[in-house]
Amino acid sequence: MDSKYIFLILFLFIGFNTTAQNRLEFNQVINITKSEAITAINTPTMHYSPTTDTIVPVGKVWKVVKANTHSYINNTQSTSVLCARFLLNDNPLNQSSNLEGLWLDSGTKLSFFGYCCTNHAWASYNIHFYISIIEYNIIPD
Repeated sequence: MDSKYIFLILFLFIGFNTTAQNRLEFNQVINITKSEAITAINTPTMHYSPTTDTIVPVGKVWKVVKANTHSYINNTQSTSVLCARFLLNDNPLNQSSNLEGLWLDSGTKLSFFGYCCTNHAWASYNIHFYISIIEYNIIPD
């Protein structure tokens, strides 16, 4: 028998005996929308977190489909005075789109964070966060 055939059979045998570590099973779609009014902003170091940390549960993985942040005055006029950010394991992301397409493993912490970009005081500021996630169960083989 030619050595090419031996290697082919050997590689097929090894390939068929290899399996993935886990399988994923669709569980649910999670949409988180948070919009909060903020008043009395007068310091550029003001931090604002509209929700508690969200941690990917044990035995699950998340795929981030869409992420968006927005800040505005009087519910209509967009503003650059407030900066809204997502944090991934306490590390701020420069753009919410940096989250899109990411897979988050069990124990990964996702937070929402806002701060005043300039030293400015104004009433009726609003900050808005939106994220859409597909959650999968991890099924051990």
